[in-house]
Amino acid sequence: MRFAKIATAFVLLLICAFALLAQQADTPVPQLRQGALSEVKQLYSLPIMSELKSAGDCGKLFQYFNQFSKLHYFSCDGAVTHEYDLTKVDPKYKDDYSVLSDFTSDGSTVYTLYGHNPKPHVELADCYVAKFGINGDYKGAVKLQGPDFIACTQLVSVDRDTLLLGAISTTRTPFLGLFSTSGQFLKELHLPGDMTFTDDPKQKLDDSLVFNDEDKFALYAQVSKLDNDGEGNVVLFRHSPADTNEEQIKEPNVFFIVQKDGTMKHFALPKPSAKTALLIDTPRAFHGHIVTLWAETNDASQPMKAMIRVFDFDGHEVHAYQFNPVQFGSKLVEWNERKSLFLTQAGDFTLKVRPMGILEALPQ
Repeated sequence: MRFAKIATAFVLLLICAFALLAQQADTPVPQLRQGALSEVKQLYSLPIMSELKSAGDCGKLFQYFNQFSKLHYFSCDGAVTHEYDLTKVDPKYKDDYSVLSDFTSDGSTVYTLYGHNPKPHVELADCYVAKFGINGDYKGAVKLQGPDFIACTQLVSVDRDTLLLGAISTTRTPFLGLFSTSGQFLKELHLPGDMTFTDDPKQKLDDSLVFNDEDKFALYAQVSKLDNDGEGNVVLFRHSPADTNEEQIKEPNVFFIVQKDGTMKHFALPKPSAKTALLIDTPRAFHGHIVTLWAETNDASQPMKAMIRVFDFDGHEVHAYQFNPVQFGSKLVEWNERKSLFLTQAGDFTLKVRPMGILEALPQ
């Protein structure tokens, strides 16, 4: 009798579980609706070349396309903007053919990264960080003292005193190093599960960051993205230099998280269950989450739908929203559980060049 009661209870539990799953499956994905539109002071809606990078409390840094001599800052309400004249950086800190490698900010100082090869045809780079006050004043440059590098590739602010550098070491492997803002080397970070190289041509490559092609290995490291989530957590995004949506690309998109308490995590980006799913833009880190934009469809004869999918730092999807890219575009400025912010156009629609705008996207 006791066994029968337990079995009955177990069956009821299964029924409840399947009912809950069915209810969740039938639950419609929240749609995003338009909220307030803010015009960004003194900036225009022109093609943006770079990623938007975090700059303190919801500030953002970026470069316009074909304007390599300037960086721009705007606050998330659009009320504050600043410009950084990169021509003020002494040419001795960079090669004639070199362009800005990366940039970052803690909200009070803006840092720009340059690599300089002092001996032509010698693969050994000096890495320099130039500094600007948040209002645009140039503060000079410092050399990053420490290990030797072939190339300096990424830079992110950890806190007001510390920078994290992404580089290629003299052993041709990715290097992540913590430096003080004065250029002093503090320590190297070793990320479990990060990129490795093998000479074995039979090594399986489609489920981990293991490479047997030197050129692909080096390029994969160089195009990685490094940013702060706005709360002191640093996220490194390893992805293919080719179109990540191409079927023949086997390397995974992997996120490495260095949390502000020193804990390290990583996960491969899960692909949506839709038959066809394409990344619309580079994933971004916001407030303890990874936010991704997708175009998805289960039927090639039907239009794709645009989705925001949000993951926690353990790789679990915790939020999903459908949005209209015609209304909002695909350049995400900010995300939290209450609203998303997109870059858009503002001002008089008859103007050829319209002011930059920030548009709220609110869950219905």
